[in-house]
Amino acid sequence: MKNTALLLLVVLSGCLSKPHKNIEKIWLSYNDDTSSEIIINWESPEPGNSEVYLYKGEDEVYSSVDKKASTLHHVAVPVKESAEYRYKVRTGEYESAFNTFRSLPEKGELKVVVIADWGYNDTADFSNIYKENPDLVVTCGDNVPDLYHFGKQGDKHCINSYLRLVGLYPGLFKHIPFMPVMGNHDHQLYPRGPEPPADYMVYDTLGTAFMEFFELPGDEWKWEFKIPDFNLRLIGLDLHHIHDYGTNWQTCHAYHKNSPQYKWYTKKMSEDFNGYTVTLMNANAPDMRNVDDAIWDEYLKRNSAVITGSGYYAEKAIIDSVPFLNTSLVAGDVWPDAIDPRADYSESISTYILLTVNDSSVVAAFKTLDGKLYDSIVLQKPAPEEE
Repeated sequence: MKNTALLLLVVLSGCLSKPHKNIEKIWLSYNDDTSSEIIINWESPEPGNSEVYLYKGEDEVYSSVDKKASTLHHVAVPVKESAEYRYKVRTGEYESAFNTFRSLPEKGELKVVVIADWGYNDTADFSNIYKENPDLVVTCGDNVPDLYHFGKQGDKHCINSYLRLVGLYPGLFKHIPFMPVMGNHDHQLYPRGPEPPADYMVYDTLGTAFMEFFELPGDEWKWEFKIPDFNLRLIGLDLHHIHDYGTNWQTCHAYHKNSPQYKWYTKKMSEDFNGYTVTLMNANAPDMRNVDDAIWDEYLKRNSAVITGSGYYAEKAIIDSVPFLNTSLVAGDVWPDAIDPRADYSESISTYILLTVNDSSVVAAFKTLDGKLYDSIVLQKPAPEEE
């Protein structure tokens, strides 16, 4: 009897010494301008080190241990070949279950899902998005309703809204790389109110919480991501509510002629790139085309497509052969002063956009959340600029 009790004590002691499987909030992203590394991000219940274990099949192909104590963890792991990987993370006595992700394909077909305005439809059914089996999910802003409802007003470091979102959609965040851009609600520290307050900014124009939470290329509040095997690049901008610029309702980084954002974008769009470029933003497209005597217009028209999330509707306007598209997970009001005056349609329906890329074409398909095709556009490479 004593031996049995001793054996039981040893077994229990061994079980208790193993990490608990209770790290649940995990999200994946890229933070360089290519896809050679993937970032595994997670939150741990208590501060501790950052351990990642990466497997291909049953073979461990990479591991990493960072002893710096934190509750917010970002670890880059190399993905040198197109494959499905298994991984788990550990912080002190806390551990995740094994999860899987698929690195970007090297040939065949690439699928990118574009969503917007998630913050106002965070109960959206993603069943049909998962069925698309996307390689990457990107956004056009307003990923959360604000930064304070699930935290504290005025706290620019509060990431609770993003943690909540990750917890609501583990089927996406644990398995599919996610690269968002900001909308005004991703900056929002206080209720907006009927007019700009006199003594404080309603929005953190820098997007501090967003940049602390997500690991993205470059400056993070703006980014470029190239997928060379498919001759595609995605560019994310911090543009929204531009008419509030210069007031205490200002939401985004500067966008005028001498601003860092404008200079960076015009430089990128002037580079020699013989491929497809898709720009993602939250601003109203016609407003951006008309900024300061149309300084953005020429460069936006160098895209294969510009996709926005400024309105709660699906919209398509073809301007000089370039599709300007608006998508939203929310079906809402279509305001006459917000729609593109050159739009083929502006319909109050919930949609996502599926970009399907192969070696001969890029197709942008509007799909409703029940998976039905609403519209489809074949994208074109921009014509080379005349010297």
